[in-house]
Amino acid sequence: MPRQARIDISGLLYHVILRGIERRDIFPGKEDRGDFINRLSKNLEGDSAKCFAWALMSNHAHLLIRTGEKKLSGIMRGLLSGYATKFNVRHKRSGHLFQNRYKAIICEEEAYLLELIRYIHLNPVRAKIVADMKGLDDYEWTGHAVIMGKSEKGWQETGEVLERFGSSLSMARANYRKFAEEGIGLGKQSKFNGGGLIRSAGGLLEVLRNRKDGTIEKADERILGGGEFVESILKVLEEKDKIKDKVKRELDVEKLAEKVSKYYGLKVSRVKGESRMRKITKARAVFVNLGMDYLGLNGRRFEKELKVSSSGISKLYRRWGRTY
Repeated sequence: MPRQARIDISGLLYHVILRGIERRDIFPGKEDRGDFINRLSKNLEGDSAKCFAWALMSNHAHLLIRTGEKKLSGIMRGLLSGYATKFNVRHKRSGHLFQNRYKAIICEEEAYLLELIRYIHLNPVRAKIVADMKGLDDYEWTGHAVIMGKSEKGWQETGEVLERFGSSLSMARANYRKFAEEGIGLGKQSKFNGGGLIRSAGGLLEVLRNRKDGTIEKADERILGGGEFVESILKVLEEKDKIKDKVKRELDVEKLAEKVSKYYGLKVSRVKGESRMRKITKARAVFVNLGMDYLGLNGRRFEKELKVSSSGISKLYRRWGRTY
């Protein structure tokens, strides 16, 4: 069965899982882990995206990100391509570093935010990298130490997490730590590594009970949440598909350039010409994003249209990579 297309919608909570190709190490040393964290920080910078949890293991990583104006694909493209290139230079190797696709699961925030933060941060405990919560408190390669105030990462969102556990900082940290520790006995929970009805409903038994009661909920492996939440996401996708079909029927790349230029009050020649003016840069970025997302054009086409290098096109796509 072919893999479904990844859902990429701004403003949603994503559990991202990335793995090394053939399960090889992608973080063999402290320098590698530091490089990855620095790149993550830079790719979240200047956007309203928030990272609530993260854990770097030897051959995989977990991230919990609520996207902002940028789409998740823009954040991850900048993070992974830059890291892989530098990693290969550093370790004198060539070829792919990551599995072809990272997994990105949309999560119903109110139902799963805290559960996912706990699950992600307990990875080193489950893997026996640290022995207990005391070891996890000081372990520098998850976001748990940041929440506990043992490490500082300006790009990690802690306020929204701690305010759910108490009115004072000390009380909130104590309650959060107790909540995290209670998760150790739960072990590895497969529902957090993928969506789908069985995982979202709380197991096969719960699904069977719902069916017996006549309750039928929508499910999708790319989404972790209840039936109503899944249905709302699929409805957004359906609307996007309608827009894409309409755009493809009515526009080609030249007509798209004309419409974008008109919207910004510019001549087409200025949008396609060289300029660092913010207004023109934004128009060019919108042109690239709409063309890629709705006309299905690739970066090479825009290299010719705008006379920009492939890295320049990537920057335009990342910087203004919104859901239109």
